[in-house]
Amino acid sequence: MKWGLVRFWLLIWFLFALPPALGRTTEEDRQALSQLALVVEECVFLQETTHPVFHGCVDWHSAVHGHWALLRVAHLQKKDALAKRVLSRLNPAGMAQEEAWIRRQDREGNQFEMPYGRAWFLQLARDAETLHGVNTLRPLADYLFQSLLVYARQHGGTLEDSRYNNASWYLYQAHQWTLFTGQPEARREIENIVHKRMVSVPRWPRFGEEQGFFDPKAMALLLLSSTGPQQGVWDKLLVDLRRDGLQPLSWPVASAHQGGINYSRSWGLSAAVRVTGDQALARARDEHLAIMLDQLPQWRRDYRRFSHWVAQFGILALVLAQEAVEPTLDGGKNGATKGNATTDFR
Repeated sequence: MKWGLVRFWLLIWFLFALPPALGRTTEEDRQALSQLALVVEECVFLQETTHPVFHGCVDWHSAVHGHWALLRVAHLQKKDALAKRVLSRLNPAGMAQEEAWIRRQDREGNQFEMPYGRAWFLQLARDAETLHGVNTLRPLADYLFQSLLVYARQHGGTLEDSRYNNASWYLYQAHQWTLFTGQPEARREIENIVHKRMVSVPRWPRFGEEQGFFDPKAMALLLLSSTGPQQGVWDKLLVDLRRDGLQPLSWPVASAHQGGINYSRSWGLSAAVRVTGDQALARARDEHLAIMLDQLPQWRRDYRRFSHWVAQFGILALVLAQEAVEPTLDGGKNGATKGNATTDFR
């Protein structure tokens, strides 16, 4: 009888100790990461452009976040051979060539990959150094960060944009870079810029209204989870998010860019879960992840429209989903999503 009571209370403890992501398991995440990584590997090492390092996945920014995605998966699943292969490409000579090319483009006034691809490079540089101890990307990352800071001072990008000029994405990565590199003055400057811009948005687009790959409201939540939830703005974003409905966009999507919007919306949902612990948002986030995995055979077949970039969005979605549940190795000292998830995805 006593053992029966013990088992009963152990069951109760186990049920209440479950993490917020009720519909997800570590094994499911591991399998999803593996499937998505295979898609990324198919394009990262291709020679599709003339760039010295980032020449696969159709374009420069997709090649950059392709390298990032493989490094993340290699770290999470302890794939040393994959990590070695990717890191060997991020060598000082190759990075110097990439930097020289971008500086030349800037001198000519072309503003190459401003701001979208430059923001992705900060994510790559941060994780290469944090997870793998490789700092060969730091010189170019510092240069790109400074260019993004100037762009922010010039009111570059818009918070309502659903594509490459989305301001939340580059401001989020720039803010994370200040936390990573220890630049308190730049951090405060970015936070002030974010505060002023957030309160000046006249209207947030409804989910799926724009045919881009970002949901502006979700991206704003991701940004605010790093800079600090802004009273009034944060609450309004959550109200508007729920008013849109928490269901993912169904397939087939209306445009090529909408192929990744369920994943990027899940980034913001994970940020909101991390701040609020809201179970409804966690379930909605999991539905966004699930529909994309279910549709993987469909979008994987179309390389030009989807598979050269969507899988990378999915890997970031899984990383942020796990970090909304797990403590980070650095105790969260370096920002909302800078830390490394402790779960073993092998």
